[in-house]
Amino acid sequence: MQAHPKLKISHLQKSFTNGRSTIKVLDDINLEVGDNEFVSLVGASGCGKSTLLSIIAGLQDYEQGEMLIDGSSINGPGRDRGVVFQSYTLLPWLTALQNVEFALRETGHDAK
Repeated sequence: MQAHPKLKISHLQKSFTNGRSTIKVLDDINLEVGDNEFVSLVGASGCGKSTLLSIIAGLQDYEQGEMLIDGSSINGPGRDRGVVFQSYTLLPWLTALQNVEFALRETGHDAK
């Protein structure tokens, strides 16, 4: 019996709407990544790499397709995935320590 892939993306589609125009940024994306497999996404600026990673992280929605981690649907952010953002992502009204404490509280841990 063959194990399922760690990540499986099937027929993924994502569009952005700006006023009256709609731009399809991901169209029929299919990808399987095995456990402990290393994959790089390479492409020109604006081709959808960051959008795809944000969808995998559960931070953006998509119109069509299926996304599975360990055989389960991705329905939002999860502790089974990590993201290193390209830009500043702390909550600016909190200190660095308060940002860390916030993340801990959200996962059911106390600040200690």
